[in-house]
Amino acid sequence: MSNAINRILSAGAKTAEETNEYRSFIDSGQRPQLGFSVTHANGDIDGFLYHALDNMQLQTRNGAEYLSFTHRSKAVTIQGENLRVIFRAMMRHTLMEICEPDGRPAAPNMPTIMRLEVTTVGEPVPPPARLVKTAS
Repeated sequence: MSNAINRILSAGAKTAEETNEYRSFIDSGQRPQLGFSVTHANGDIDGFLYHALDNMQLQTRNGAEYLSFTHRSKAVTIQGENLRVIFRAMMRHTLMEICEPDGRPAAPNMPTIMRLEVTTVGEPVPPPARLVKTAS
């Protein structure tokens, strides 16, 4: 393979499970993504596509930061510190993964996630129906 292809393949970001320390999020750097995942402490993973995100908000209430968004029939709320870093990665479409604390020691200078909740809101939204041309 060419050197350029090898550089691209070796530049992939590690997932949170591949490191020895807890990382609250993984950013791709400058490579835009189609979506990102939320990994729960028990190993469950929820996936979110950027084109279906709505209602993204970063708020501070009584000194606590809250990052929230909706995605089809799911609502996500994160409470923590320095969440602006994660919010900016979402706005750039470079966020790859948000991770709930799992007991490992935290990496230095990372946003802190104290609580993370993914809830289903109403009925799950079915995927859009395919348009089918009919013969006239």
